[in-house]
Amino acid sequence: GKKYLPIDLVEKQYFQWDDGSNEVRQYFKEQCNKGRVLWILDGYDEFVQNIPEQLEDVFDHICQTQHHILTSRPYVIALHYDIKMEITGFIDENITKYIEQFFDQIKTESTDAFSNGQKLQEFLKSNPNIWGIAHIPVNLELICSLWGNADWTETKTMGMTALYNSIIIWLCRRYLARENPNLIKKQSRDQVYAECQQELSFLERLAFSAMESNSIIIPTTLLQKIKNHDDCSNVDFLQILNIGILKSYDDKAIGNAIHIEKQYYFIHLSFQEHFAARHLLKVLKSSNNESAIRYISCHKYNQRFLMVFIFATGLLAQSDYQSCNSLYWSVLEQEPLDL
Repeated sequence: GKKYLPIDLVEKQYFQWDDGSNEVRQYFKEQCNKGRVLWILDGYDEFVQNIPEQLEDVFDHICQTQHHILTSRPYVIALHYDIKMEITGFIDENITKYIEQFFDQIKTESTDAFSNGQKLQEFLKSNPNIWGIAHIPVNLELICSLWGNADWTETKTMGMTALYNSIIIWLCRRYLARENPNLIKKQSRDQVYAECQQELSFLERLAFSAMESNSIIIPTTLLQKIKNHDDCSNVDFLQILNIGILKSYDDKAIGNAIHIEKQYYFIHLSFQEHFAARHLLKVLKSSNNESAIRYISCHKYNQRFLMVFIFATGLLAQSDYQSCNSLYWSVLEQEPLDL
């Protein structure tokens, strides 16, 4: 195929409706040669897994000769850089401060808000995995909201999968409460799941397809594909948005726009990975499970899917997925094996 130059990338990304003149191309080339262009190369961990052949040379050229900032999950960076920075989210002190402020704001609603905040800090620090993901601001907000609306006083330990399950059930309860606030308090976890089955199935299938297509920003074409699936054709997409797990990419009021014709993303990649794991096991325990078996076999050593398999392993402890426990581990232990 065609070998691309740096200007070709800029034209394709930003000026695809405007034919770039030779004068513009020459000016851009001069700016590159003078070191006056800063390239932002975002999402290297997604790109490096499957670099198109026609982009290899131009990518290497930019990395070797141009000023650039490259972003990636840290586990895939094999390139040498003089300066490396890692965004870790909240530091420990930020977590303490956030919890104090959160429960201070709800003290008028709860007489024991202060002690609840202290108990939450103790709980987080005694659960290393949960303490780790609490450094992600959106996760800490959800954990605080969940803690403020549930009785965790007897809970001593909790795994990541159980936490995400609890957050999802809390979000579903909040969503259903808009229609019937009195009834929802009496419903069990299974009843809540049953009420939101269609919406959750849509999110699971969407997350799984997005992981397969290496998409964090979910395009309208993928949304339409999921919406047209038999399991999801009757789902009201607006109601899915009301659960609060999908967010609009441009962060603008939707107004009269057609909701499904916008781009979206999961509130955090870890939620996309969690829902993808749920769909993977749901397919694996079905009679038509060949695609799930191939998925596990192909991706079990791919670091990009690590969290999907971690969540899947945690989900296997639940009664809903125990029927595929043996098959899951059997496929993982089959060839190909990592030497």
